Amino acid sequence: MIVLRYGIPMDVENLRFAVLDLDQSVTSQSYVNDLAGSRYVIEAPPLTGHDDLDARMRAGEISLALDIPPGFGADLARGSPVSIGAWFDGAMPMRAEPAHGYIQGTPAH
Repeated sequence: MIVLRYGIPMDVENLRFAVLDLDQSVTSQSYVNDLAGSRYVIEAPPLTGHDDLDARMRAGEISLALDIPPGFGADLARGSPVSIGAWFDGAMPMRAEPAHGYIQGTPAH
């Protein structure tokens, strides 16, 4: 009731995200492009490292950071399980949970 009463947003529209792509493969870039093409997110400039990820998350510049590991594309091509790191801004847990589900549902090619 409080959520509805005070209009606390529970959607994930306009979620600013940035990516640390350590793979730099066509596959990883395609994954990022698919995500960036969504109406739910706004892509920020790429991350330059984990220190940049931490600084930009703390500054509130991004609400979601993705860390694509080296070998992501090759592992996916071999049919091996793949995973990426995802950091969510916990200041708005009502937005973080739907965002988490959305990221999990974004298919890797």
